[in-house]
Amino acid sequence: MAPLIGIVLIIVTLALMPWNFLKPVITDRIEQATRRSVAIHGDVEISLVPHPQLALHQLEISNPDWATVDTLLNAEQVTFKPSLIDLLQGELTLEKLNFSGSTLNLEQRANAPANWVVGDEQTTQSASAENPSFSFSLPSLAVSDSTVRYWRANADSPLSVAVSSLQTQAGDKTLRTQATLNVQQRDIKLKAQTGPVAAFLDETKAFSGDISLSAGESQLTTTFELPQSPSLQRFEATGELSLHQLHDWAEWLELPHIALENLEIAADLTRQGNQWRLSNVDIATAESQLSGDLALDTSGKVPSLDGRLHASTVNVAALRSALPKSGEKQGLSIPVLPAVRGNVSIAADRLIFEQATLHNLQGALELAEHSVALTPLTFDIAGGHAQADIALTSSPDSVQADAQIALSQLDLSQIDQALPPGNLLNADISLALQPMEQRPTLALETLFTHLHIGHARFDYRHQNANTHLAGTLATSSEQTPPELQLNVNGTWRDKPLQLAAQGAPLTRLLNLENNTLRHDYPLHIDATSNAVRAQADTTLASLLSPQTFAADMTLTADSVQQLENWFGPVLPPLPGFRLTGELVRDHDQWSATGLEGRIGSTQVNGSIEVLSGERPLVEVDLEAGRIHLAQLIERTTPTESEEAENESFLAPLRTFDGQLSLNANTLVLPNGLALNDLTLAANLEAGQLEAEPVRFRLGDGSLSTSLALDAAQPPASGHLDIDVDNIALSRLGDTFTPLEDRLGRASGELHLEIDEALPSDRRDEWRWPYLGRLAFEPSVLHFSDPQSGTELTFTLETLTSTAGTQTFNLDGEGRYDGAPATLSLQGDPLLNARDPDRAYAVDLEADIVDTYISLDGTLRRPLALQGLSLQLAFEGPNPKCLSRLLGIGLPSLPAYSITGELDLNDQRWAFTELQGVIGGSDLHGRLSLDTGVSPPKVTGALRSTHLNIEDLGFLAGETPENTTDDRFILPDTAIITQAWQGVAADISYQGQSVRAGEVPLNNVVIDFALQDGRGRFEPLSFGVGAGSVDLNLELNTVTTPPSGTLQVEVQGVNLDDALRHWALADESTGTIGGAASSGSKVPQLRKCWLLPMAASFC
Repeated sequence: MAPLIGIVLIIVTLALMPWNFLKPVITDRIEQATRRSVAIHGDVEISLVPHPQLALHQLEISNPDWATVDTLLNAEQVTFKPSLIDLLQGELTLEKLNFSGSTLNLEQRANAPANWVVGDEQTTQSASAENPSFSFSLPSLAVSDSTVRYWRANADSPLSVAVSSLQTQAGDKTLRTQATLNVQQRDIKLKAQTGPVAAFLDETKAFSGDISLSAGESQLTTTFELPQSPSLQRFEATGELSLHQLHDWAEWLELPHIALENLEIAADLTRQGNQWRLSNVDIATAESQLSGDLALDTSGKVPSLDGRLHASTVNVAALRSALPKSGEKQGLSIPVLPAVRGNVSIAADRLIFEQATLHNLQGALELAEHSVALTPLTFDIAGGHAQADIALTSSPDSVQADAQIALSQLDLSQIDQALPPGNLLNADISLALQPMEQRPTLALETLFTHLHIGHARFDYRHQNANTHLAGTLATSSEQTPPELQLNVNGTWRDKPLQLAAQGAPLTRLLNLENNTLRHDYPLHIDATSNAVRAQADTTLASLLSPQTFAADMTLTADSVQQLENWFGPVLPPLPGFRLTGELVRDHDQWSATGLEGRIGSTQVNGSIEVLSGERPLVEVDLEAGRIHLAQLIERTTPTESEEAENESFLAPLRTFDGQLSLNANTLVLPNGLALNDLTLAANLEAGQLEAEPVRFRLGDGSLSTSLALDAAQPPASGHLDIDVDNIALSRLGDTFTPLEDRLGRASGELHLEIDEALPSDRRDEWRWPYLGRLAFEPSVLHFSDPQSGTELTFTLETLTSTAGTQTFNLDGEGRYDGAPATLSLQGDPLLNARDPDRAYAVDLEADIVDTYISLDGTLRRPLALQGLSLQLAFEGPNPKCLSRLLGIGLPSLPAYSITGELDLNDQRWAFTELQGVIGGSDLHGRLSLDTGVSPPKVTGALRSTHLNIEDLGFLAGETPENTTDDRFILPDTAIITQAWQGVAADISYQGQSVRAGEVPLNNVVIDFALQDGRGRFEPLSFGVGAGSVDLNLELNTVTTPPSGTLQVEVQGVNLDDALRHWALADESTGTIGGAASSGSKVPQLRKCWLLPMAASFC
């Protein structure tokens, strides 16, 4: 019992004893071990229950002077637990060491020992030699609520690791470690099983172990062995890294965002002095997998790197989309390549890019001092093959590179669906980046200034589309940085194509963010295909993806039809044009906006949109200047081949839908008539055409129409309404009669039904051959001129009989030129007038200008007046009245009545069955004019029973201003002129009783012939009283002045009675020679005399 009480007393005494007197001893021992100053700011405690242990409170170990912070270790409490058995045997062996509330500051330096290194290797070895029996072991370690702060070399701030708990369990051959750490708010668990610390410090023993780090689903495991620890000159390690949710790890490490889910890495690392080997590499992420082996030898002056890398799949597109997007770069950083030599073979089964996949990639990566070369690099792409040789040199002083690339048999549609299908038969390009000064960042302008295209050519073919193009690519040498130049020649869709493109500076060609071509790279293109020329300011996208592009374009062509290869046959036939504007294509959608230019001779501006497809949709909105319709009619007249292909002139209306809005200053009709301020709005859908309104100004008035046409199925049919508003007829053009002036202004409504002609009913020689029917529904036209006293109303209508025959009817009544007027016209259907083989029947009766007019008969092709056969009748008080209608200055004559038949056949006019009465005179017979011969010839045979020259008035020389009191009624002016040379005549006249003034004549016979300017009256005879006079008169108008010869034979004429009123002796001049017969006076001659006479006529 006493021994027990003694032990208790000893324990109590030790517990109550102050142990701070041991501070100097303890600090001295720690300072000797660490060679750092040590301070214990708290108490020193020793306890024996339940185990002997020493506790130091507020322990502080200092840092070297160069360190960032003053202390290496600050610990609230450090507890040492020695082994009791070893202690009783006189040996100090720590069984357990605990740190609580401690902070450990670790700091590295560049090219110098870290702060935790005590002395050097030689010092340590000498100390071991001097105390060979000294043994210090660390069986177990426990750390709680502590922090480790680590500064990398030259780092401004440390990496801080919070140690929640750390436990080591030491055995004779193993050291087990388990810890829970918190690094920047992320919990990490550590598990390790290694050899003991003594094995690590003993270079004669190998040190090995397994280490595992885990954080959530992510884990790093490694197995290592150091044959000569603590030296790292030889070691072997095998590791596996599995990271999940890489975007979280990137955020934790304050790295740019990485959108990768998982990363798996496995590899073996071996070092044998200067020989490093990375083998069994296996990396997998983002549908990519890489394997290989690498060996690094640092024994020589220049390290060497050799090995192989193989990828079954590398999804570059997925990796690029997952990697962080850098900001806008002002240049390109080309790092200085290391001074490494060697050769690494590379291979990839598949490299997946966004627009293409590379197969069977093979290459050799040759490393030299500050340079790398891929020679050769081969791969399959888009069904074809590619080979490249690439070299880059990047030294501390300069940068240069070159590349040669050859392509063959590439199917472009496999690269980009937007590209046209076809094969790039072959292409080769040589690029060189000429030497330039090395800089941290090379400006794009500097790079492209030194970029040179040695040669570049390509050959493209698409057999099914009849396309074969050859092109070259170059850089300009005049500009800095250089600009891209592209030239293409060949056949595009069976049409010749020549294209030249000039690009912007090459600095705008590449997107350095993703190392791709910039589709917005600007180009100026000048292309020609047959007679179509296009000049465009566009972008590279229009060449890479012609299905979608935008361009400021100028188009020039001889006709719109030449654009059919581009837009299809949806544009109307138009003449040559030159248009500028913005052309945009989005697959089947084409739009041309901001259009300006000319079509034919017409200035236009506006927009056109075309949606091509099975049934194209066309929308046109145009403002135009002066449109000449004759140019459009010329283009819309089909050729023989077009007629064979298109059964209907309106067939194109069945192939597309569309809308048209047109405003034009002037529309000039083929006859020269100008329609001003034209407005046209039309809509076409499923073959149904509606044009409303069609409006224009005409003759100080306006005319508007609306058209509804059903062209869905042939033959087309429709309805046309025309509204005439106050049009002045005299303003429509030159007037040749007073009719237009006196009719004044026209207003009214016309309604027409129109049908298309069937192909079997068309005749090319007809005007408007595509019209099959044109019929007037009841329509009204009103003419008014208050100043002339005209108020006329006409009704127009096409009537259909019970038998189905049609008749055109026109009826009018009112007043014309101040007098009552009526008119009635019946005719065949209007379109019959164009048939040269069909007589067009007309029946006209009019009572106008106090004159009755009747026409009844037929016309042949009346629009060209090629023939007619009419019964004519005119009756009125005075022919002069017709001057108000015809505009011809007719004489004032007595009341008259004329009937007859007027015919025109083969340019021969014939007026037959002439029956006329003027005053008390009559005239009968026939007259004809043949204009088909040269000169035209007049023939006729006229006769009268009674004829009074006074009734003929002006026709015999009397004018309305002269009165019949003058006995001389024959013309006083020259009537025999050289104009006679332009006409031929053969006319005869017989009159039973003719009265010339107060001289009665009888049995008048005149035969007149005119040929080549020579006229002959042979005979000209008449009876005077009981006698007769016969004259033969020859006139020659070829001479100047005209001359003639007159022979007169007078028989049984009492001259004194016959000539006393003529005063010939006073008024006539001439020379008469002859012999006189017997008799006292000439008037008393009873015998036949022949009197030759020569005279001149003026």
